Amino acid sequence: MVPHPAMHDDGDGMPARPASHWHSGHCQPHMAADSAVLWEPSAERVAASQLTGFREAIAAKHGLVLPDYAALHAWSLRDREAFWREVWELGDVVGEGPLTPTLLNDVMPGASWFPETRLNYAENCLRRRDAAAPAIISSVEGAHRRSLSWEQLYRQVAKLSAWLREQGVGPGVRCAAYTPNVPEAVIAMLAVTSLGGVWSSCSPDFGASAVLDRLGQVQPKVLFVCDAYTYKGRSFDRLAEVADVLRGLDSVEHCVILSEGASPAAAESLGGTTASSVVLLDAVLQQVAEPPPAEISFERVPFDAPLYIMFSSVRKQPLLFFFLSFELFLCLSRACLRGSQRLSDGSSQRNVVFCFFSLQGTTGVPKAMIHSVGGTLLQHIKEHRLHTDLHADDRLFYFTTCGWMMWNWLVTALASGCTLVLFDGNPTGEDDPALLFQLCEDEAITHFGTSAKWIDSINKMGFVPKALSDYPALLTILSTGSVLSPESFDWVYESFKADVALASITGGTDILSCFALGQPDAPVRRGELQCAGLGMATAVYGEDGVPVRSHGEQGELVCTKAFPSVRKRQTPSFSAPLSQFLILMTQTRRLAKTGSGQRSRNLTDDRIGVFSSS
Repeated sequence: MVPHPAMHDDGDGMPARPASHWHSGHCQPHMAADSAVLWEPSAERVAASQLTGFREAIAAKHGLVLPDYAALHAWSLRDREAFWREVWELGDVVGEGPLTPTLLNDVMPGASWFPETRLNYAENCLRRRDAAAPAIISSVEGAHRRSLSWEQLYRQVAKLSAWLREQGVGPGVRCAAYTPNVPEAVIAMLAVTSLGGVWSSCSPDFGASAVLDRLGQVQPKVLFVCDAYTYKGRSFDRLAEVADVLRGLDSVEHCVILSEGASPAAAESLGGTTASSVVLLDAVLQQVAEPPPAEISFERVPFDAPLYIMFSSVRKQPLLFFFLSFELFLCLSRACLRGSQRLSDGSSQRNVVFCFFSLQGTTGVPKAMIHSVGGTLLQHIKEHRLHTDLHADDRLFYFTTCGWMMWNWLVTALASGCTLVLFDGNPTGEDDPALLFQLCEDEAITHFGTSAKWIDSINKMGFVPKALSDYPALLTILSTGSVLSPESFDWVYESFKADVALASITGGTDILSCFALGQPDAPVRRGELQCAGLGMATAVYGEDGVPVRSHGEQGELVCTKAFPSVRKRQTPSFSAPLSQFLILMTQTRRLAKTGSGQRSRNLTDDRIGVFSSS
């Protein structure tokens, strides 16, 4: 068995923080049972993991002794600048400019990472050109399977990019989509970002008013839409909703219907809206002369340039939640102010503590969150390769819509040479719990991602997927979105697959990445998140502003140091007032220490953002 990581001083002058494990579960833990080891990787799998290779390479290069993950995690906080440069090298990031200085103005908000570099997100996602290997495999409720090679993906992005350039899309220009999770959505996003443009997307099951609440803040120049989507075997026409959205967005100059096989009549039906042109993607791809593979003119932009605009969700009970939150805000403010005094400890750095409410479900219209090109790319490369152990030619599936951050997380796996498996529609088809499991088997998925809620629902249906197959290709199961209960851990190993890594991960739209996630070289324990993410200075603080230590002690998850994917505030290219763009948010959960102090239990799904600068 891989030994448990010890507590380490991370070099910032603060008490030692736990590197792993973090505990996920319900309010009254069954400590002994929930700490049971359910699975552990073989020695061969540990040795072959990218995490092990990275740790050993860092130790050799920097003359360090890094015997385990906890030591690596401590180093990633002690020398964050070197760590993030190593992530850049790990991902072989395509860009220009020196990697030093790496970090200026080390505060939150306001930290500036890799200020001398320029890069392009799509350029890093489109490095492969294989004519035979698939870049994208897609399915709509188990039917209409399509496969797009790396060469085909590049060609189609090149054509759409050339057309968008003619329409005036360039660095900082905002484009948006109202689309299902289909290959055309990925193609459109990559074409926009290849030009340095900014992308935002909504799921097609949103009504027009919900779309306008979001995209009205974005004011896109180009809007990509679908004419219909499929759910539970039924086709739902969206042209009326698209027309309402277009009438509500004066900024849209061009509307592109992405749907494969859409008829010219669909474009004609939208002719009376405010968009100056409505075209079919199929027609655009047929009309544009195909450039040679080397001729996409990728527009490299500064590391901190905007890439994605994401949105919070909306909560239905604003009054009650406000009063509960305000009381907790006062409590946390006092705790964090005490913590800021402790953090300063003779340091000359700024140690202001920031408390923001990043409610999973905010009141009023959804809140816009702007994420950077470089921060998104580096965080996802780190999480995909080191925490998920994604290799080139692996196949990554995540059940998501284009309105959830996991879609953005999924698509960045192209930068690791990974095949994306897309799925749209109802994950149980017409009440068929076998649907996604059959997809997993048929497409030889190596990394299967879904939500904790879906796992729980399949468990309650009494379905046993291992009766269908032993899923020989499957290496890792990922779960997020809410707490993965200890009972769901049991179900995965008893009913799905016994020999598989199960990573319960937590983070959020606010950072477009994770605070805690998988550790490929470690055992999986019942009800627990395996580790705090590398480079993420996460800790559990009590009301006295001090990291908790005692068994079962409750506290708030905080992150005390800047990291590249802290989302950006308003940029000059956005006309919306600053009040529409919260300066800083992070999703967290109330936690309690368990066991030896190395693990934390998730007590509630209420989320409060607590950040301190260092």
